[in-house]
Amino acid sequence: MSAKAVSESSAKSLIYAALSCECVSKNPLEVVTLDSPLGNSQKGWIKKLKLVAKPDVLIKRRGKLGLVSIDKTSRETEEWLDTMIRKEITIGSVTGKIDRFIVEPFVPHDQSEEYYVCIYTQRECNVILFHHEGGINVGDVDQKARRIEVTVSDIMQRREANQPICTPDQLLESTLLSEVVDDARRKILATFIADLHRVFDELHFTYLEINPLVVCEWCSSGSESNSPTGLYVHILDAAAKLDQCAEYLFANSSRWSPNGKPIEFPLPFGRTQTPEEAYIAQLDARTGASLKLSILNPNGRIWTMCAGGGASVIYADTVCTLAEYVKSKKGIGNGAQDLANYGEYSGAPSEGQTYEYAKTILSLMTRGEPHPEGKILLIGGGIANFTNVAATFKGVVRALTDYKAALQAHKVCIFVRRAGPNYQEGLRIMRELGASLGVPIYVFGPETHMTAIVSMAFGLREIPTIQVAETTESLLKTTTGAEICSKIQWEQASTNVCAPISVKPKKGKKKKRGKKGAGAQGDAQQEEGDAEESHGQESQEQPLNPQREGKSHDHQGQRKPPSQSAEKSHDNETREKLPDHQSDEVLLNHQSQDNRTEPLIVNGTVNGELDYHPTTYRELFTPQSRCIVWGLQVKAVQSMLDFDYASDRETPSVAALVYPFGEGRQVKVYWGSKEIFIPVYKTLREAMIGHQDARILVNFASLRVAYEVCMEAMSLDRIGAENESNTKETQIQCIAVIAEGIPENFTRCMICRAKQRNVLLIGPATVGGVKPGCFKIGNTGGMVDNIFASRLYRPGSVAYVSRSGGMSNELNNIVSLNSDGVEEGVAIGGDRYPGSTFLDYVLRFEQNPNVCMIVLLGEIGGIEEYKVVEAVRSGRVRKPIVAWCIGTCAQLLAKHSGGVAEGVQFGHAGACANSLQETAVAKNAAMAAVGIHVPSSFDELDSTIRKVFDELVRSGKVVPKPTGKPRPVPIDYSWAKELGLIRRPAAFTSTICDDRGAELLFAGVPISQVISENMGIGGVLGLLWFKRRLPDYFVKYLELCLVITADHGPAVSGALNTIVTARAGKDLLSSLTSGLLTIGDRFGGALDGAARQFSAAFDAGLSPADFVANERRANRLIMGIGHRIKSITNPDERVQLLSQYVHANFPATPLVDYAFAVEKVTTSKRPNLILNVDGMIGVSMVDLLRNCGYFTREEADEYVAIGTLNALFVLGRSIGFIGHYLDQRRLHQGLYRHPWEDISYMLPEAGHSNGTSS
Repeated sequence: MSAKAVSESSAKSLIYAALSCECVSKNPLEVVTLDSPLGNSQKGWIKKLKLVAKPDVLIKRRGKLGLVSIDKTSRETEEWLDTMIRKEITIGSVTGKIDRFIVEPFVPHDQSEEYYVCIYTQRECNVILFHHEGGINVGDVDQKARRIEVTVSDIMQRREANQPICTPDQLLESTLLSEVVDDARRKILATFIADLHRVFDELHFTYLEINPLVVCEWCSSGSESNSPTGLYVHILDAAAKLDQCAEYLFANSSRWSPNGKPIEFPLPFGRTQTPEEAYIAQLDARTGASLKLSILNPNGRIWTMCAGGGASVIYADTVCTLAEYVKSKKGIGNGAQDLANYGEYSGAPSEGQTYEYAKTILSLMTRGEPHPEGKILLIGGGIANFTNVAATFKGVVRALTDYKAALQAHKVCIFVRRAGPNYQEGLRIMRELGASLGVPIYVFGPETHMTAIVSMAFGLREIPTIQVAETTESLLKTTTGAEICSKIQWEQASTNVCAPISVKPKKGKKKKRGKKGAGAQGDAQQEEGDAEESHGQESQEQPLNPQREGKSHDHQGQRKPPSQSAEKSHDNETREKLPDHQSDEVLLNHQSQDNRTEPLIVNGTVNGELDYHPTTYRELFTPQSRCIVWGLQVKAVQSMLDFDYASDRETPSVAALVYPFGEGRQVKVYWGSKEIFIPVYKTLREAMIGHQDARILVNFASLRVAYEVCMEAMSLDRIGAENESNTKETQIQCIAVIAEGIPENFTRCMICRAKQRNVLLIGPATVGGVKPGCFKIGNTGGMVDNIFASRLYRPGSVAYVSRSGGMSNELNNIVSLNSDGVEEGVAIGGDRYPGSTFLDYVLRFEQNPNVCMIVLLGEIGGIEEYKVVEAVRSGRVRKPIVAWCIGTCAQLLAKHSGGVAEGVQFGHAGACANSLQETAVAKNAAMAAVGIHVPSSFDELDSTIRKVFDELVRSGKVVPKPTGKPRPVPIDYSWAKELGLIRRPAAFTSTICDDRGAELLFAGVPISQVISENMGIGGVLGLLWFKRRLPDYFVKYLELCLVITADHGPAVSGALNTIVTARAGKDLLSSLTSGLLTIGDRFGGALDGAARQFSAAFDAGLSPADFVANERRANRLIMGIGHRIKSITNPDERVQLLSQYVHANFPATPLVDYAFAVEKVTTSKRPNLILNVDGMIGVSMVDLLRNCGYFTREEADEYVAIGTLNALFVLGRSIGFIGHYLDQRRLHQGLYRHPWEDISYMLPEAGHSNGTSS
């Protein structure tokens, strides 16, 4: 819900801080809670003035409920507050405690000085209501109050001209204040209301009611006002809602935090947020996905885990409806009270996020005592457009596995229904889980109606014997894309409808087939002839749906060559310029057509019977439609191109991309199996100039940018030879706005500008729409397998319009299973003010001769469905409509939940009923009353569609279109790999680190665990170098080695190289590398050599003396022996520290002892031939690897052989080298030049150089 209520204290603080008129008395206020009682306040006005105290929670009619203390002293007010705070009260069916109050000065005034003011937003205007008799008994203000509308068009025009959007003179000239007799008061009210409206607009209020508004001579001493007339305006009671989507606009401003604190949106009275709800809300705030959870009845028997905003509402509707039915008919259960929760996960959450969401629900579900009848878990969802079902289900499976024992104890029965990208893998792992989880799991895919699992759970529908159908995975192993279509139960769906009825064409009416894309009715007669030959049936009526041109098929559905299916049409030569659309007909862009005599089916009657006169119609999307995509959404673009290719389009529908970040370039995509390039521009103007045939904009910009992108697109006139008459027509005719969360004021401006410029606006908050066989917007329709499954590669006869994007894909599936498929489908978006409305599309479908029936999926909130009702009642719409309004659960839950369901947001931002008229139940009843086909629940939507379509077929009015075969689309490598269809040897292998999941893993250990358990650098070395957790003494020794080897002064070769390079002005990496490259056998690189030499001699059984003698005879230096400075009389302290630790902590030290024995032999010959640091670390690490018990002998030898020990020195000494680099840069040391006297120049003498003789 974007429009959210704020407390009265917050509303007044915002208003007082923003108002500029001098006549307002900005009375001080004090918020009182249990933690900040009134007695603790140090504000002087509290002691001096009489006070008013009232609850500062979302409660209406506080005065009538006796919840207001008026005209009391501070002591009396304090006593009243002590009795009221945290007192449990019941208001209607809601019981709760009031924990927050607001205290203000009492304003003495007469009843006649009270007024009523309310401002609220509508789609095309702001409405200002005023009544001269305000107060507690104001009554029905909708009937009594005077009103004025400030249109969005006027607001935009005045803002562009830098003028006030509403002036006092404008209000005085209207009738708004005509009943205020006193001229001075009328002027003050006009000044105040104009300024209030400015604040309302600037601060993105959606609703603001002040009752009473008082104008009197009294002014509090704490007010800063100074009215020149002696009259002051007082805001006594205020109720307000803000557009939460506008919150980001005030992130760096104090206008939404006048008291230095961010604005808060309190929960409705009686509802408190549980820790689990708060946790999910925090997860939701940290991700771009959507995660919602509301606990309705923690003791409920039925729990849901639903994917998608629209789908979640539908599941709640169906559960409540069927639960009430079972209760009334069978006396089983508690009806709607059995629904335990409401929520959704959508927007492609990660596996980890879904795991956390599922785990939270399961923890709630398995608390307390088991239910005697067991519990039901519904894991449901529609057909996703872009969410990876397998990824989300992996998270769900992890959570189910974690709660295996608890699920068994509570006798949980699980029903699963889901589809979408990679759903086959998701359902597979869910079915496999059923074999080990120990509770029943019934798993279904798109072949099952979405809510059928609810009927199964209630025992109202038989659970079918689960037969796993061939999945896309198995099909793609042996078939091409075209063959898939004939194998996945889609032809079975076609045969379930009705066999095509042959229709004999009227003599003399036969037409030529039109050119592809020209709008002619190409294949009607061919189909009729085929049907006549195959069935031998005759009829004197022609079908409603002649086949679309350019997609000709024979009676077996085979594609014909273009030469057989297209002839030149004169449509393009007879285009007429038509007038702009009217206010409620945004989409009716007309185009002349040839004089057809085909009848139109209108609610089961042929034109002529009801004197119906068809109008001209122009298709919005055609096989030639081209678009520009704003945003680097390569996956969505590839999805569109795969649809284009399957639909046999000749050219890709995406002309260009716009991405302002980075240089202009091209992106590589696939057209079938061929790679092509699509240009990427930095600006929209450049893209439009370069691609003048692109008339559609798919706007993937974020919510912060989408508004500016749309306004720019609508501001650019069409250019090029096609617009030589300079008609000021926009090049972009249709804009789809994908982003959700755009502030409503911005959306209303976009709607207004779109109307002015004759542009179709789809969205915001939409997935888009689809015109099968022609064009699809973004991710609409999902992946290629779903395009095939729903037969979206060719047009059907049914058009639909929905709010929900996720449900639009479900409708594709439902329509394809119960009719001949989709002709066109659009998701208008879930915001309160969608860019285009249900009526816009219904009128457009009414005029489309290829549409035989319309499906409308509305939802709770708003009144757009009533416009369709009126259109049907008036006869403007006569085609059959099947409609259902989701959200019927809201009233049932409000009735049975004791107020817990109050304020629960069902689905989208616009899904909130502000009156009885806006409820889903009322809308469904209104639609049914005018003859629209309304099922009893969504569970029967599919059968209702089938019934209506079958009747059209049986009556001979419709000939179902053949299925045909799409052009095969090669499967993407990434998808094929995920499905397990291919295997390719990886170019690289990593066994130590994994960054693919929600959290980085070191050798399987999450990074958070590494930090929380203080594993330190040594522990990380154990994970990343040795692939295991090591004992503490091992870890400590690794860290000790790093400390000891960190540095040995600036004189050693590596440090000196680093210093010289740094002084030459080189960067850190170059300087560090120069030092590291000196490491070798002579400097620091002797650890591995020492370990190998000493261990080989020790393993061979050589005595220390024999070992030394053998190496001398072989003229080999003993690695790890000898030091330039240290000696037996001047021992190396580092070696002694290591020796002490080794002997104190290692399980065994045979090689260390052997090395010290060798040292005795070598130092007897020369005192500086001691065991040095390199040797000590080398031999001690061998002892550690061999004797710690964590490695086999083979593993220990391998770690020595591959250079692990030298790595300790490299890592440790890197610390020192970096220190030297930073030290030189900090000291600003200049370029180093070595002194001459330190260089021995030994050049050949004169006359003895090369090439000369003596």
